Amino acid sequence: MVDPSGIPEVSLSLLATGVLLSLFGPVAVKVLERLMGGAPAWVWRLAAFLCCIAGWAIVLLNDPVKAQAKLHPRGFGLATLIVLILAVLLVRSRVFNLAPAQGDASEKSNQRARVERWRKMIVLAERKYKGGKESGVSFAEIVQRQPAYLELEPYLSTRALSALGADREGHSQIVGKVDGKEFINPPDHLRSILANELNRIELAPDLLSALRQLDGQNLIGPQIDITFDVSQPEFVDPTEVTDERGVTWPCKLYRVTVTSHSSSPVTSLRAKGVKNTTKGRTYPPLNLRITGKNDSQKEIRLHKGEPQFWDVVEKKDSERDWAMLRETDIPGGHLLRVPSEFMITASCDDGLNVTKRVILGSKETGDLDFRLADP
Repeated sequence: MVDPSGIPEVSLSLLATGVLLSLFGPVAVKVLERLMGGAPAWVWRLAAFLCCIAGWAIVLLNDPVKAQAKLHPRGFGLATLIVLILAVLLVRSRVFNLAPAQGDASEKSNQRARVERWRKMIVLAERKYKGGKESGVSFAEIVQRQPAYLELEPYLSTRALSALGADREGHSQIVGKVDGKEFINPPDHLRSILANELNRIELAPDLLSALRQLDGQNLIGPQIDITFDVSQPEFVDPTEVTDERGVTWPCKLYRVTVTSHSSSPVTSLRAKGVKNTTKGRTYPPLNLRITGKNDSQKEIRLHKGEPQFWDVVEKKDSERDWAMLRETDIPGGHLLRVPSEFMITASCDDGLNVTKRVILGSKETGDLDFRLADP
């Protein structure tokens, strides 16, 4: 189709496309850089430059500009040179700043000021905790009460948030001395985790990049898990037990593994909700036995990706209604009636933890039906 001026509509639409690409292409590239990031700054600058040049090329190669360019080659050559110079100046200017890490000094200054404010907040919280004026309040709770914490929380990793939660809920009970005073869960470990977080945020190109660093980290699956696989011989071990009369009985020992997928945390495995049916009471969390270790050892350092076995229950082949919980806290052990259920929780010193439900039943063969399920 041709409009009244005699110029085909297709040419007009291409001309409009070229003009829009030259004017708004660099702006679109900058928006994409802000949203996606990742690529080096020069890649985004090159993309913006090519948008300007491609738009001008479209304009030159379409009527009626193409015809005019043939009639006035010097004029359009000069115009092309001017477009090139303007494109270079645009993508290298402060207005079109595609590299925030090397750009606005005030933005970087604001980033450093925030990190410094967060560091002072942690120091203040530690002083309050060590001062003993807020008895019974955890170090994590004091930190989270500070107004500046609300600004910091979105930039914290899953590991740091888990460590704060574990300290606040008292999952790990560790007694230690700091500056000559005895503390339950001394703040040193949690403070070091938060200090590492602040270092990461400070070294990031900008605050937005610090948030992007968490995108993959905070969307991954559980960092620690508990498994049981009845098809593997290590999980169900035929063994023997000798009673108080010296009689040896064949039995089976049921184990689980705990595996860390992130770091190498010191980990314990405890049974929770275990009931004493004869005395009508529920025990506090009981430490389970680390396979191959003495009962005095309550925790062990996990190596990333390497499963560690814990003994959970042991059952005589001749016994149908009872199984022995393989804990290390009750002298003489504790008998569990079959069927029954209880929880086991793996807790790490870096704040990560996971809980599974243990279900004990009886098979037709008389063997124990040992299963794990979500809480």
